[in-house]
Amino acid sequence: MAAPFPSALATRPGRKAPASAAPAAILVAAAFLALALPAAAAESPRPSVETEATAAEGLAGLSVRAFASDTGEELKGAFGGAELSVNGAVVGRTPYSDARIPPGTYLLRVEAEGYYPSEILLGLAEKTLYKLVFHLARMTGYLAVEVSPPDAEILVDGKSRRPGLIELPTGGRRLVVRRFGYAEREYALSIEDRATSFLRVELEKAPFAVSELRSSRAAFNPRNAGLLGRCALDFEVSSYGSGRLSILGPSGDAVAAAAFPSFETWRQGFVWRGRGADGLPLPDGAYLARLEAWPAAPEGAAGSAAPPLVREVAIGLDSRIVVEPRAVQAASAGLLYFPDPRALPAGSLALELSASGGADFRTPPAFGLGASYSLGRAGLALALTAEPGESGGEAGAEAALSLSFALVREPGPFAAALHLRGSWSSAVAPIMAGAYPGGLAELALPAALSLGAFRLGFAPGISAAIAADGSEAAPRPFLRAGAWLSGSRFLAGLSGELATGGLGKSPLEPDWPARLALEGRLVLDPSPLLVGGGLFLDLEPGADPALRLGLALGLLL
Repeated sequence: MAAPFPSALATRPGRKAPASAAPAAILVAAAFLALALPAAAAESPRPSVETEATAAEGLAGLSVRAFASDTGEELKGAFGGAELSVNGAVVGRTPYSDARIPPGTYLLRVEAEGYYPSEILLGLAEKTLYKLVFHLARMTGYLAVEVSPPDAEILVDGKSRRPGLIELPTGGRRLVVRRFGYAEREYALSIEDRATSFLRVELEKAPFAVSELRSSRAAFNPRNAGLLGRCALDFEVSSYGSGRLSILGPSGDAVAAAAFPSFETWRQGFVWRGRGADGLPLPDGAYLARLEAWPAAPEGAAGSAAPPLVREVAIGLDSRIVVEPRAVQAASAGLLYFPDPRALPAGSLALELSASGGADFRTPPAFGLGASYSLGRAGLALALTAEPGESGGEAGAEAALSLSFALVREPGPFAAALHLRGSWSSAVAPIMAGAYPGGLAELALPAALSLGAFRLGFAPGISAAIAADGSEAAPRPFLRAGAWLSGSRFLAGLSGELATGGLGKSPLEPDWPARLALEGRLVLDPSPLLVGGGLFLDLEPGADPALRLGLALGLLL
């Protein structure tokens, strides 16, 4: 809890920042001597003050906020906020607010570690709220750096800097000097307030070395779309040289190759698409990527006599690893109203941004964001929707989270899963599929049969809805179904949902409306970009159908 606000003006003077230190030029060239530090002490600017009338008889109010002047970030919190002192006594940390202050004159001082303090003498009058905003200047010192070779890269805390005089925030800093073909040097430095540190670095040439050869995927299916139908091979070298990368098939013959005629930087890479010279996918099996790398020949020599450095990594081609586009708008990866029970390979990620609106275009569209991630037999999905208020009403929001677990191991034509989903909505008429005003928890058992590219599935389940005020819970059986065509690059299908029972209804009495969705997805191969759209229809006896249109843009990774 903050200390009581002082009631009298203290006579203790504010603390002064230490005087600037004179640079000692003994380790750098004379050019650095020309860059003298400013003689004037750095200071934080004067805070801004705004006032607002209040009705508090005999009392004044005070609001204090503090920001870092270099980044604009607000300093706040019990540990990250700036310390506020009044008349020499600490009363709290920013942001600070007190509406019951006796009128009078006060010395306000704000300070934070690593920043120059700021203070103001301010008279507070009754029935007035004073809003103070401090912008604290960062304490800085200087680092003078000379490097050899002169084109070496300097990184201070990961940020590139030029050689010469560098102004840096005070405190511990990590400095790295590097250049391709040379051994990297790293330093831990302490920058002092308004003082200059000097550093001269001479890099030594690095011996030729090659890291391990890495593959982004242990196995993949070249028939998959986008990034899922390829693997990236990469490695690092320390100095100049050349190399050759070969992909060897199960019989030991080379099926692909890449040449690296000259290494000019550390990171090297190659993307293999798992296809032969004819552009067709290669057969399933175990393949080997082999790298041979040679150092550059010495000056005047015709070529390098050194034996190559060899690195290898195994890669599998497996046509059973099938990743198809899926809709994720309602946290049910598959179709909008039918969660696909087939498990995707572990690590598969789908992201989708969607927009949907009425067919009459009279109201602004609702926007959604969905994501699904495969853990192998288990999958997680998340969806968020923000919708406009109709006829000037309040806007609404929905959120859903699901967990699915495959009950039948593939391959095979039949798939089944356990699907758990929870959702929340602040809207009276939620737009998200399967949402309910308030909260909804559901359990479904989706099952599907594959006949080539055609799939047919059903998902019986039960849900329990909780009204927004928490006053009711209504268990409801439901049935969802889907029929679709899908491949590695496309999805086109029809899905629907109808619940029964609910409050005041028999278990078999339909709980209208019935919901239908006709939708499609297409991966723009070879990119991971996915586009899609859909028609969404609500049907209820005795009422006109409600039609919505939707568009989607996503990534399949």
